[in-house]
Amino acid sequence: MTGTSNRLATFAPVWNSAEGKLDVLRIPFTKFEFPACKKCNERFSELEGAARQTVEKMLSHEAISQHDLEILLSWLDKVRTGLWFAFYYLQKNFLVIDPHMAIAERVDRSDRLVFIYRSVERTEGVHILGANVPAFQYLPVCFGLIVNDLGFLNASTDFLLARRLGLPHGTAERWGKWPSLIYRVEPPRERVMLPVLRGNWGDQCTRVYQPMAGREMVLRHLEKYGASPAVLAIFGTPPTARGKVLIGNGKKLWEYGEHATTDWLPPADLNKQRMANHIFRECTKLQLQIAKQGPGTKGLSHGRKEIVRAQSRLAAAVARDMLERLAELE
Repeated sequence: MTGTSNRLATFAPVWNSAEGKLDVLRIPFTKFEFPACKKCNERFSELEGAARQTVEKMLSHEAISQHDLEILLSWLDKVRTGLWFAFYYLQKNFLVIDPHMAIAERVDRSDRLVFIYRSVERTEGVHILGANVPAFQYLPVCFGLIVNDLGFLNASTDFLLARRLGLPHGTAERWGKWPSLIYRVEPPRERVMLPVLRGNWGDQCTRVYQPMAGREMVLRHLEKYGASPAVLAIFGTPPTARGKVLIGNGKKLWEYGEHATTDWLPPADLNKQRMANHIFRECTKLQLQIAKQGPGTKGLSHGRKEIVRAQSRLAAAVARDMLERLAELE
């Protein structure tokens, strides 16, 4: 599907702990694997099999259903969080992160999206974008993935889509018990605002959204506003943990049908390098945007405040530097 499994994969920049510097790492894809418990492996093996079938259909530019897109979004949740763990181990935690999550806690939990791009070049290969920078290591909510001629920009976090879809929406007011957030939840606005997510995504990508209530706190507020037309339209009655899959292009938004269609397939627009640059640039900007919407250091101890401030400065500085370098190359 994407070449031989023992081909070399390039990861850069990656922290080389032995030499104390950023380096380029080239290892076979078969070696890019990290510890996982038996329970997690068993739980997600079925998802991996279903995702493979969905991705194979997409790489062949075939029709897919709403269910297929849900599988894709769940798989991207898993991949995104798995990459966080992978670089945590690969770089030997040189950023001194105190992990408080497992993959199962990040799959099917929060509002999520995937923007799909298509290159004019149909060469085989897999490229991971934006997963090895400090911003992602501190807050793994957004990354890019290129598989052959298709590019995916994926993001997921609490209330990412809710406000502009007219749903009950939350603002992170302060930190609770680390690393939990305390939200102030506002009632539904009952109107959709387009684009659902502001940004320079490009006119030639397909935008797929799925509001989620996988966290008890979010589902509780949906139940509170269960009579809301917006809640009824997207989550049904009584509200379920999964909202409907929506698709759009920035000017229109509609529910993706249950029957398989090729509505998901964007036109071939960019060469592969320009597509990769675009996805990385917009992914990095979105990562910083989501971080800024957090509560800052409210509710944290003095010591934790200093750590969070230092992490924020480092993440922003590295992101700005990489965006400036990318602009110079273009």
